[in-house]
Amino acid sequence: MFNVSLTYPDPIDGRLQFGLREANPNELLGFFERWDPTLIKLLDSAAHTKYWTLLQLPEDNRIWMYNKTEKTAIIGDAAHAMPPCLAQGASQSIEDGAFLGCLFPKNASKEEVTSRLKIFCERRRMRALAAKEKALQVGDILEMTDGPSQEERDSRMKNEADEGFPNPYAYPTVRQWLYTYDVEADVDAAVLHTNIRESV
Repeated sequence: MFNVSLTYPDPIDGRLQFGLREANPNELLGFFERWDPTLIKLLDSAAHTKYWTLLQLPEDNRIWMYNKTEKTAIIGDAAHAMPPCLAQGASQSIEDGAFLGCLFPKNASKEEVTSRLKIFCERRRMRALAAKEKALQVGDILEMTDGPSQEERDSRMKNEADEGFPNPYAYPTVRQWLYTYDVEADVDAAVLHTNIRESV
């Protein structure tokens, strides 16, 4: 079996659909008809095609911590779903888990749960939502329709690597920020700058 996942802006603006659903193979081929013939041949041989709409929540609807008990936090895509354009959905979820693992040593007390979860929400919100924002920017760049903006993008991809470089994977600052993140150091810095009692 061979699985191919492709992203494409919904041609019907404002359409809201949930869950996995059957896709019309001809419609799918129509989306990519001007792409490389090898891709078209691959799509044309597909036995099954499905749609899965990627949805985004407005920031004011995001819940990171359940306020009634203040002892439950939401992590991963449930807290910060993002488009796949920067390949950071699973990465940020794994970082969430690693951050919690470092934030709660074996000897942490029950009394510290709320204060430690507040640290988690504050620190992880900053990084995960920054990754989401960068993913949205990358999507806008990579999914341009043909035209002057696309031609300028293609030219810059061939010739430049400046601050606004369209290919984030080739820009050193973005790569460093994404891939050299030290979760233990981030936890240490977060704990150091709060009034939490460090269990020893």
